Amino acid sequence: MSTFSALTEWVKDMWPLPLVLAAAVRFVIAWFFSRRAALDRKQLDLEIARLRDEADRAERGRVHLMREIEKLMADFERQKRADSVAIRYIDMADRDRLSSGIGTAVSGCRFRADWFQPPPSSQ
Repeated sequence: MSTFSALTEWVKDMWPLPLVLAAAVRFVIAWFFSRRAALDRKQLDLEIARLRDEADRAERGRVHLMREIEKLMADFERQKRADSVAIRYIDMADRDRLSSGIGTAVSGCRFRADWFQPPPSSQ
């Protein structure tokens, strides 16, 4: 038998070997790719968790700032109402006093309604 015919006979008997080798190589390559995909998935999951945590923290900060703004606006409105009531009270008190012609200034001193007018001339 020649070498060529021996090789031909060996290939006829061993034909499943290339199929088994191809399947083994395919399995190893698939395992490497799936491992890499699993690592990428894990890394992405960690990144997503970090971003969600940052978003939750930002949302809590936004809510806190909105509460602070609402509190400041309420304080401002309360102060504005108190100032308005105080001015109205002062106006009413001054109008009542001025109607008689004599009142009290903010300093507490008595004054006349015609205080800014020139004094009457004595002739």
